[in-house]
Amino acid sequence: MININLQSIRYFEMVARYEHYTKAANELYITQSTLSKAIENLEDELGVKLFEKQGRNVRLTFYGRILRDYVQRGTAEIEKGIQTVQNLANEQSGTVRTAAIYSAGSLLLPQYMKGFSDEYPDIKLRYMQIPTYRILDNLLNGDIDIGFCTNYENSDTYSSICRELIKTEEIYLIVPEGHRLADREYVEFEEIIDETWIGYNGDTGMATAIKNTARSVPTDKKLRFSFFATEESAIVGLVRAGLGIGMITGSQFINTDGVVKIHITKPCFFRNIYMVWNQDTQMSPPAKSFRRYILSVL
Repeated sequence: MININLQSIRYFEMVARYEHYTKAANELYITQSTLSKAIENLEDELGVKLFEKQGRNVRLTFYGRILRDYVQRGTAEIEKGIQTVQNLANEQSGTVRTAAIYSAGSLLLPQYMKGFSDEYPDIKLRYMQIPTYRILDNLLNGDIDIGFCTNYENSDTYSSICRELIKTEEIYLIVPEGHRLADREYVEFEEIIDETWIGYNGDTGMATAIKNTARSVPTDKKLRFSFFATEESAIVGLVRAGLGIGMITGSQFINTDGVVKIHITKPCFFRNIYMVWNQDTQMSPPAKSFRRYILSVL
């Protein structure tokens, strides 16, 4: 196995540039004998001659020219990588990778992103919309810096996730127009347990919020679900079609034509929106700036 360190490559690159051992050694602040020995070791390791003498100078051999071309490209990539890391480490520039649940991404987060971008114009925000548990998994995997999610089971799996409550939203019952409850402003949860429901997929925070609140009702009855969806707009569409009743938040971006929103009591249903991050992952300075900004505007 060939064993070549970066220092040897650096020495080779300098001799190839000056084609003179003394000049290269002076540039590297080492003795000429140290440099010559390093090049000899490199040639022995590769099994080829990289330089040949030409008077007081040296010139690259056929093999030396090939290696030089690869070293130059590799050095350029290393310098590019160093610059990228420095940019990311600069609190005033770099990229923050964020993710949010669909509803927060439509209403809540855009105003925060706009304010942050005005204050930090050189920091880029990379953003995607995914369900709560995918946000948490992305934090654990280091694929995002900060997330905005709703309720989740705070199990050992997510013990490293820190969260800050940024908003609490009421969850409403929705029924299709013409439903027996359509003229009601308030309805007790016990009145609707026997209805056919449109539910949320298990990886959504809404499913967790609804399930946790429903558990507080002393009854042996279980909700009957006809369909499951991920987004509130899909829930509305299925309810509008008369396939069941459902629950949504009060987001103004959801088209609720054809359905009626009703307050639920005994118990009231709410969901929390959290800003989340992984305390076991070193947060970049730009991400810290973003988190600090969000906390300052709450």
